[in-house]
Amino acid sequence: MPDELAPLHKLTAEDRGSIIIISAYSWVFVTTIIAIIRFGFAINQKLKFKLDDLIFAIAALLAIANSVCYHVSVNSGLGRHISDLSPDDLALYYKVMFTGQYLGVAAMASAKAAVLLLSDRIAPQEPRNYYTVLLIIGIWALFSVLSVSFQCQLPDPWVYIPSKCSTHGNLQYPIIIGNQLTDALLATWILPTIWKLLMDKDKRIAVMVLFGTRIIVPFAAIGQMISVSQNLHVVDQTWASFAPSIWTQVVIHLSVICATLPRTNRFFASLQAGLISIRLTDFELNTSRKPSQTPDSEEPPLRLTPSSDTKTTTNAGSRQKKQRSGIDWRMYTSMGGSRDDENSASSLYSQGGAGPRREGAKRVEYVKKEPVMVRRG
Repeated sequence: MPDELAPLHKLTAEDRGSIIIISAYSWVFVTTIIAIIRFGFAINQKLKFKLDDLIFAIAALLAIANSVCYHVSVNSGLGRHISDLSPDDLALYYKVMFTGQYLGVAAMASAKAAVLLLSDRIAPQEPRNYYTVLLIIGIWALFSVLSVSFQCQLPDPWVYIPSKCSTHGNLQYPIIIGNQLTDALLATWILPTIWKLLMDKDKRIAVMVLFGTRIIVPFAAIGQMISVSQNLHVVDQTWASFAPSIWTQVVIHLSVICATLPRTNRFFASLQAGLISIRLTDFELNTSRKPSQTPDSEEPPLRLTPSSDTKTTTNAGSRQKKQRSGIDWRMYTSMGGSRDDENSASSLYSQGGAGPRREGAKRVEYVKKEPVMVRRG
């Protein structure tokens, strides 16, 4: 029909590129929805836009750009046999795939950094532990970028033909393994701190599950590694890169999505009536306070669940009378909290630290004495 739009790409026996395009934009859709949920709730709860939000936004944009690169690569030959491509198409294919590798590494590194920043924003760790994990992520990212840059000979390192490259494509393995190890570390390093929280056991478990979901990414990377190993030494790389491209998209977007699941849990929990919802944002909760400690303890805080501003006022009154004088006094005690730059009050925990304000007023009534007649004997 003349009014029908032409397909983005046709699926044929000799061209599987359309499947890659469908996968790419399906993941773009999911990642975009998750990002909208995260920032929509942040705006609704009037939370400050902080560094972890910025890094996550960068990670999401880089993952989307990576998917667009796969679309362009399909148009240039990805999913087809290399013998069917023109020299110009093949040259564009190599360059776009090379750019896509950089974008993929940058997206995953940004997602890891966003998880680390969110963990520290919620449950501040010892500086040594925090910077150690940050250094590990930085080392993996730097190694991955250098591996992509020099896995094939200059002056055309983007021409990726493993059998002709000096590394034979084997640097793909340490990149994938390093990605798995860093994600496994991020999924587990905060769990001991959460377990020590002074909150119900089921809520602690819910919070741990939210951060532990990142362990999905290393398992998805197993499929990526298998597909790479099966197609690494194939000469027809435009055809053989079909499965690795699908798995790489899965790993990249899962890495970004899992980086923000703790911030979007409120939305998903609200879809299930009767279930406990845990909103992880910016409220301060003491992580290491013992039961005997007062709420004013100076231990490092854990930030959880801000809600709307609340203010509670309690009036206490008492009147006391004596035989010759009457004393009427009232004491007003008001305890309230106002939202600071990050949060207000918590629906999970009532934090101390707000000093009571006491106002006292005393009224004394003087009773005039009547003269007394005294008879002398």
